[in-house]
Amino acid sequence: MTRSGRNRAAALLLALLVALGAAGCGGGSSDQLSKSQYENKIKAVGTDLQNSFKTFDSSNSKDLGSLETKVAAAQTKLQGASNQLKGLKPPSDASADNTKLANAMSGLAREFNSLKQALASGDLSKVQQTANQFRNSPAAADAKAATEDLKKKGYDIGVLGT
Repeated sequence: MTRSGRNRAAALLLALLVALGAAGCGGGSSDQLSKSQYENKIKAVGTDLQNSFKTFDSSNSKDLGSLETKVAAAQTKLQGASNQLKGLKPPSDASADNTKLANAMSGLAREFNSLKQALASGDLSKVQQTANQFRNSPAAADAKAATEDLKKKGYDIGVLGT
């Protein structure tokens, strides 16, 4: 694969991950979180996920196998974010969105299996096609809907709101 092909694949994957706004929060508590506590948790983990996705920088990607490894790491991060969200007790007006976002993150993590398979095939067009399918997937739509709804309710969700 040419360098420009690797760069396009890495750039496409990075754009996908940023667009998805992968999210998560820490800790499971039996006490309901205040709005500011919930915002702080979402912002912190959102920033952590954003930083972890920076490994998709095309200058760090030597081949599709390297990208496959990075996708596997991102898959683990997304599932961890989902699990963290599921462990929260958000304010009541954010509860449904929190659940929707947690389920979307888990769904996206599962969908990464097809991207790993495309990368393993070495077929750049298949990688691009698979990445494009994620943008229109039900899980991506649910993640976007949940973050938009939280913003409409006045929640500052940090990088997830961009």
